[in-house]
Amino acid sequence: MCNFLSAIVTRQGELFCNPLTDAHEDLIELYQLKDNGMNHFIRVEFSPEDHNDLAKIECYKLEVDESSTPKWFDEELEAKVIRKLKSILKGIIIIEDRKILIDGAYIVSGCQISLMKQCRVVGVLNGGTVQEVLNGGTVQENFNKKLIFN
Repeated sequence: MCNFLSAIVTRQGELFCNPLTDAHEDLIELYQLKDNGMNHFIRVEFSPEDHNDLAKIECYKLEVDESSTPKWFDEELEAKVIRKLKSILKGIIIIEDRKILIDGAYIVSGCQISLMKQCRVVGVLNGGTVQEVLNGGTVQENFNKKLIFN
């Protein structure tokens, strides 16, 4: 299984990512990419080694999820991909109390969320609390923290 945060990087430097899925094959299908063995894109994952560090962007490492890394994926392109993925993470990691979050993937850390609708909760950390998840919301990992459902 792929890890959070999964993405596809093309030879031209395009990044295809949707935080609502960790499956590379879903991303390939969603963005209608052609996996014809011609090495036009690679699968990558941007995640921390320890799930307890999900809310710490500085702990994330980029891994190429392929048997080998193509020459076109050089240091410059890797740095560009890391910058883009860090930018995406900044919108996912929630560290201050919120009344509501709708339609997205989130990591809740040390704060209280009163209501989430149609969300994917990647992790609840550091005393974070989610009081209610409605309309198809999912909690992926709780890490023994507090979830309250009315």
